[in-house]
Amino acid sequence: MENSKPHLHAVIVSSPGVGHLVRDLELGNRLVIDHNVHVTFFVVVESHSSAGESELVQSAKARKLLDLIELRPVDISDKVQPNAKKFTRLTAVMTEIRPTLRSSISSLKLSPTALFVDIFGTSVLNIADEFHMLKYVFVSSAWPLALMLYAPVLDKKVQGEYVVQKEPLRLPSCMPVRPEDVADPLLDRTNGEYRVFLQVGLEMRESDGLLVNTWEELDTPTLKAMREEEGYGSVPVYAVGPLIKPVKPLSTRSGLLDWLDEQPVESVIYISFGSAGVLSAQQITELAWALELRQQRFIWVLRPPSKDKGCSDPLAMQNTKPHAALLASPGMGHLIPILELGKHLVTLHGFEVTPSRSLCKHSSTYSVIMRESLPSLRSAITAMKILPKVLDDVFGIAQQFGMRKYFFDTCNTRLLALITYFPTIDKEEEYNHINKKQPLQLPGCAPVRFEDTFEPYCNPNDPMYVVSLRIGVEIPMADGILVNTWQDLEPITLIALIDDEIWRQVIKVPIYPIGPLVKLRQVEQQVPRGNKVLEWLDMQPSVSVFYVSFGSGGTLSKSQIAELAWGLELSQQRFIWVVRPPTDNGVHGSYFNNTHDEIETPNYNYLPEGFVTQTHKMGMLVPTWAPQEMILAHNSVGGILNGVPMIAWPLFAEQRMNAMMLMEEPGVAIKSKVLESKGFLGREEIEKLVRKVMEEKEGMEMRVRVKELKCSGEKAFSKGGSSYNSLCQVAKDCKA
Repeated sequence: MENSKPHLHAVIVSSPGVGHLVRDLELGNRLVIDHNVHVTFFVVVESHSSAGESELVQSAKARKLLDLIELRPVDISDKVQPNAKKFTRLTAVMTEIRPTLRSSISSLKLSPTALFVDIFGTSVLNIADEFHMLKYVFVSSAWPLALMLYAPVLDKKVQGEYVVQKEPLRLPSCMPVRPEDVADPLLDRTNGEYRVFLQVGLEMRESDGLLVNTWEELDTPTLKAMREEEGYGSVPVYAVGPLIKPVKPLSTRSGLLDWLDEQPVESVIYISFGSAGVLSAQQITELAWALELRQQRFIWVLRPPSKDKGCSDPLAMQNTKPHAALLASPGMGHLIPILELGKHLVTLHGFEVTPSRSLCKHSSTYSVIMRESLPSLRSAITAMKILPKVLDDVFGIAQQFGMRKYFFDTCNTRLLALITYFPTIDKEEEYNHINKKQPLQLPGCAPVRFEDTFEPYCNPNDPMYVVSLRIGVEIPMADGILVNTWQDLEPITLIALIDDEIWRQVIKVPIYPIGPLVKLRQVEQQVPRGNKVLEWLDMQPSVSVFYVSFGSGGTLSKSQIAELAWGLELSQQRFIWVVRPPTDNGVHGSYFNNTHDEIETPNYNYLPEGFVTQTHKMGMLVPTWAPQEMILAHNSVGGILNGVPMIAWPLFAEQRMNAMMLMEEPGVAIKSKVLESKGFLGREEIEKLVRKVMEEKEGMEMRVRVKELKCSGEKAFSKGGSSYNSLCQVAKDCKA
């Protein structure tokens, strides 16, 4: 016998926008398929509907699960300003659609029993009362819903603008809302959009129920709070998600999917800002550079920047976060610490940070590169909506814009001491150090041997000599000096610079040891498994592999490469060698030309004949670049040429100072005396050094000191540690 009971009939009204339409259509589909409900689906069309909306509508019509009715566009030009925000515009559209909707519902053959709207359609809920329907609101997530329901209460409780409150906004039994995270309509309580937002919250409270596109396990505390706390209006809340559009096979393949098929598993970052999200031209540029720096595969749904010049961004106008601009000179050794400093300022201290880097496509000097970057930097800062309060490393521009200025020493405190003290020495001391090669006495610090001195100070006729003197004079003119070090790494030098009376006359500004600033990424997430280097390391015994690298730009001569190759073979130790072709441009020949591109078929014809075949079981050669952080963290790596414990092999710039510091203060490096006297290491000397680090007592003792130093570094940067407190003081000064 046929069931004579009439179908339940639900009306769903979807506001414009792909995001709303996808969810609302899926709600309708589930009501039909799972609950035998007849659904009439009203689509509110705008004159400029997107291709995505049109495709969704046509697909729903073809499926024939829903009775789909398109409502003609309405004119709201006399209701809202042309540059009105999304919330105001969409609620106005839904308000103006009411007469058409009322007429359409009255003409339906089967009387509806329930009306469903989304967050922008609460103004049509009164139509449900006219037709004696139940009325429901379908929203996308639980926590924003809690804020909307509680907003009328906050309106009475909180004085002044929400974005300037010092404490988070308290929601009963829910996670509090930080002032900077409030919804856009709450940014300006004097704006009409704020009143619309409050009205929507009140109208939701009058509904028969709220459907949330979530599930109980995902939002347990928030759902429980809205059901039990009277402050939310005591309206029933139903978790009905996740309602998402099911993935179906495409009838035709796309180039995008073909490209994805060629990528390793879980290796691609997907970037999208929804169906309507757009960024400024400046933000698009920064995102583009960040993607390049990250060296990860990506898909970016890219839209042109917003061209609306007349619409002010209320968040930018009322943003109370301190804003820091960071400028990094060329080279990964400078760029990585600068980026890590920026990350810590953002995550630990609530800063807005704009990092910049100086680009160079030809061999040049630092001074030329940085000088040529100044006009671009000045222009970029001028274009910012929120001018920075802090600028790292370019003092003239900082003064022009009224910013605090800081110098960030990414190397070590010993180098800082030498650079700032050198301009103060007399002619006799300068002559003795450069011409007689006598050690230079630094107050309270270990003397600097000529063999270890900063490279530009070796030759007064070098243009960089004058530049370095100028830098030494300018550094103490900052508001503060940040150093990528910590107390236990350089205790003698730090104590001297901070406490010694002579140094107080040389450097009169605070010195902040804020290190170690290293990449804060879990090892497993840095490079997808499938990397040949890591797979090879997985097969080696613990603490058995020697890692050889000369940084992002260091290169050796052909004869020195040959001696290093034979020295590694003679040592009979397993090794990974990041090997670059020899260059005639000096030891820093590839510094401004280095690349991270993988070379599928590297040519090692500059290595000694037979070396590759004779060592293929004990060693691995990596052309140009390797995932260094992961290699150094791997359990099989026991000794390295560029890290700790280490054999120091300085090539250029401040590397001799770095080597001296690591040998003398923490005692975690060794260096060949032959290298100092001849500037060249033979294979026997290399073999001896490698064995010393990997097999002998001195290497074992160094490894113990390295572990102790690692623990002290982690403690220094943990909450309450010396470096953590130093960066807190910098942040406090910037916010003052």
